Amino acid sequence: MPAWRSISLWMDQLDEPLVARPSLEHDLDVNVAIIGAGYTGLWTAYYLKRQAPELKIAIIEAQTAGFGASGRNGGWLMGNLLGEDRLLAELAPRQRRASFDLLHGIPDEVAQVLVREGIDCDYCKGGALYCAARYPEQEGSLRRYLDKLYAQGLTEDDYRWLSPQQLAEQVRIAKPYGGIYAPHVATINPAKLVRGLARAVESLGVTIYENSAVTHWQSGSLRTAKACVRAAWVVPAVEGYANTLPPLGRYQLPVQSLIVATEPLPASTWEGIGLSQGQAFGESSRQVTYGQRTADNRLVFGARGGYQFAGKLRHNFDLTDSEVELRRYLFGELFPQLKKARITHSWGGNLGMSRRFRPHMLCD
Repeated sequence: MPAWRSISLWMDQLDEPLVARPSLEHDLDVNVAIIGAGYTGLWTAYYLKRQAPELKIAIIEAQTAGFGASGRNGGWLMGNLLGEDRLLAELAPRQRRASFDLLHGIPDEVAQVLVREGIDCDYCKGGALYCAARYPEQEGSLRRYLDKLYAQGLTEDDYRWLSPQQLAEQVRIAKPYGGIYAPHVATINPAKLVRGLARAVESLGVTIYENSAVTHWQSGSLRTAKACVRAAWVVPAVEGYANTLPPLGRYQLPVQSLIVATEPLPASTWEGIGLSQGQAFGESSRQVTYGQRTADNRLVFGARGGYQFAGKLRHNFDLTDSEVELRRYLFGELFPQLKKARITHSWGGNLGMSRRFRPHMLCD
């Protein structure tokens, strides 16, 4: 059995045995075949079955639910879509506002599903703090970003400037120059969410096959090493693994995110840092830093990982000493009291970066 529990802090914190579901051993005929049991695949199955319970849906997963980015990410549940400003730019103001409202409602919609399906994933909607820290130039870049948001029709109810003093009421960083507060973000244990969602779709009648890598797909069918699945619709929900299933590599490029987590920190330390309401945080730097305080009082902190030459997947996420120490250095610059904090977990994962995202379908 693969060492799935060592994938991330999040998977290590699961209180369930990580036993694989049965693999696909026989040919299938279904209405919808979904490749990948991560967030995209599972949410697709969930809402399809809610809307049309009669659909026969199968999810084909190469490893186990949560093996990919859904079990390895930084734990932010965001009411945003990457590139939303470009995608919504041509809409009329009222349509654009309605679209932003729909996106901003994502964390609240997820909260309703958590209650409905009995999923506990340490959900806490505390918003996000985008901080100007370490260098005064970050303040200028953040203020320009805020002006751009307001020009799109967003308001202080969506994104609000915080002075250094106001920022310190939520998080106390070493060199604050101010920041932006956005309320439409929650923090979660992402592995608990993806595993709970897998159980929820199974209860609705969706079948998940694990340890069943798809080797080929096309309109109307897919194949694994042992079986063929015929389907009216095939949904490739593979995130950073798009380059393993041509022609998806034309649309998504695998990049890597690298994250560390400290040991649980004492209450006295958190009194000096803040983040008491479940806020996510980051700083406006090219390192793309992001972090949160976990339910068991760890600091989870990530920064820009990397890119493999020619868009190759990274398979070994045993972080090197230099990769770990870079992240320690960065969070130590923000919170000097943590420079010597013990790091208990380090991990990373492949995520899909759009080459130029625009909603589309692949057709023969």
